[in-house]
This record gives sequence, C-alpha cells and structure tokens, in this order.
Amino acid sequence: MYKYKIFDIIICEVDIMCGIIGFTGNEPAKDIIIGGLERLEYRGYDSAGLALLSNDQIQVRKRTGKVEELRKLCEAEKMPATCGIGHTRWATHGGVTDVNAHPHRVGKVVLIHNGIIENYRQIVTEYGLADQLVSETDSEVVAALLNKFYEGDPVKAIKKTVKVLSGAFALCIMFQDIPDTIYAIRNVSPMVATSCERGSVIASDLTALIEFSKEYFVVPEYHILTLKKDGIDIQDLKGNKVTPQMLTVNWDITSAQKGGYPFLCLRKSMSSRMQSAIRLHHVSIRNFRISQRMELTMQYLRIASVFLLWHVVQRCMQVWLESI
Repeated sequence: MYKYKIFDIIICEVDIMCGIIGFTGNEPAKDIIIGGLERLEYRGYDSAGLALLSNDQIQVRKRTGKVEELRKLCEAEKMPATCGIGHTRWATHGGVTDVNAHPHRVGKVVLIHNGIIENYRQIVTEYGLADQLVSETDSEVVAALLNKFYEGDPVKAIKKTVKVLSGAFALCIMFQDIPDTIYAIRNVSPMVATSCERGSVIASDLTALIEFSKEYFVVPEYHILTLKKDGIDIQDLKGNKVTPQMLTVNWDITSAQKGGYPFLCLRKSMSSRMQSAIRLHHVSIRNFRISQRMELTMQYLRIASVFLLWHVVQRCMQVWLESI
C-alpha cells in the first residue's frame, strides 16, 4: 500500500496493481498464462508479457498495451512449453515501453516482480550490474543480482538475493537449466497459490486461480516456494519445510473483479471508507487523514477531485522515482 500526500494531506491510499500468474503442469502454458492475465486485467495495467520454459530454452514475449496485443504476438508461434510465468505492469520505475515490460531476463534467470525495490540503485553500484541492464526498471536489477548469485542452486541464490533487497516484492522466477519449475518468494506484496490435477499455479490474486481449484493458500512472507507439476514445496529461509494453511474460495469470480464499476480503484474506494462518507456526491474531509499542523477551511471534496488528484500525484510520483 502506498500513500500519496499533498501538503501533508494523505489524499488516497492505493495498491501497486500489477498482475502475476505462473503455471507448471501437464498442459501448454501459453494459453493458460494469457487467460490468467486477461482475468487480471480489471486491476489495470499498461503492458503485458510472458516467459515460457521448455528444453532448457526460455522464450520471452512482451508488449505495451492490452493483453490482447500479447495474445496476437504469440498466436502464430509454436509454444509447446508447459511451464511459464506472466505479468501485467503498471509503470513505476521506467516509462511504458516494451523493454521495461515484464518478464525480465538476465543470463539464466527470468522473473516477474510486483512491488518496489527501494535500494535498487545501490545494488547496481555495489554489485557492478550496470552493463547487464537494458531497461530502466528495479525489477531487472533483481534478475541481474539473482543471475550473479546463481551457481546451480536456485534456492541458495534466492536466499542470498532477498537478504540484499529492501522494499516490497513478490517474485516468480524460472532458471533456464531447471526444467518445469517455478520459484517464488514475497515480502508485503501478496501472492496466492494452489496445486491440482492440471498442475501448480501461483498468482497475485484469486481471480487467476479460481478456474483451477477453490482450495488455495496465501504465500507466507519470506518463504521459498518450489512449484512443480505434481505439487508445491514450501520452506523458510532456514530450510525448514512448511505446510501451508489451506483456505476455500466462497465467492464467484465476478465478485473479486470490478463489481459493476468501471475501475477497480473506484470499486475499492466506494466499497470501503469513502462509501460511508459520500453524501449527495460529496466526501467529508474529516474521514481523510489530516495533519494536525494544518487548519483546513474547506469541508468537502468532490469525488471527481479526489480521483483527478490521484492521477496527478501518480504521474508526479513516477517522474520523481525516475529522477532519483
């Protein structure tokens, strides 16, 4: 969750709404990955991509625009791989370009990432990664660091990498020489996973999982998942095996999506504290977090103003992040 302020007023709190999907199983992964990304479209995004692993070869395809553009890019290609990862991106570090879209590949490592790595510039300098990077993203820095640490043991490389990272992250990773396997780890940024007869699946939210199973688990923080077609292994950073707490989905897929609203952010705001604050198309200012140092003379903000400010601040934050 990121809070945007103007003059000490937190005008809104928003999630970085990138989408993640990973699948390894007994079926071609391409259509499963693209279908999962389409179910995550309600979260909003500006680019989409996928990576497929087969016969020690990694295929990466990514493009700005809608998931449909990614589908068109891939539809003419033969992609028999049964293991892959996919991502929809909201630009934070770096502009909206094909190069900045996920997945990111460096050497034998390909990954997708939700969140923000706060110390990515320091990592580039400390580990001498600059000549390996082609994008403007913090996510590619993680791929380069993983590749630097990787010496044939994925779990060991992941442990070394996350000890260096500062910030929020949800990572899904494939290694070129480890067939039919996806590794995952997170801090703050959410992921859920399940395993069924069709294979193992991981995603940023349940809408991409529900076609596979109504049984799932929330990925625990700082635990390494190893997804294979016949199941999911979980261990903590000390190497202890962990049994996840299984949960059951008790709603249909539409109730997790836009719910009739044109944008998820609007639905989320309307369904939480703003809904109770709205009276005659106004929002009471007292329900927002106000600095005690300021005395506000304006008592109401129109909803339209709130969302206009959200877009302005989002763009300002992007420019600021790119400048530091």
